[in-house]
Amino acid sequence: MGYSPYHLMFGRTPLLAIDAVLGILDQRVGGASPSEYMRQLELHLANAYKYAKRCALENADKA
Repeated sequence: MGYSPYHLMFGRTPLLAIDAVLGILDQRVGGASPSEYMRQLELHLANAYKYAKRCALENADKA
């Protein structure tokens, strides 16, 4: 479906130890106020849940 369980729970991809070694930066929203961050996170998660639900229903119909 394109989203990992971690992403559906926290709204982002997990940061792993190897990310620090490779210098991969966290891509979360920076500089946003806490209320703006929450608004963006809620919107992102709502869209991700809708997409995941649609994919699950489509896959259930195929089975």
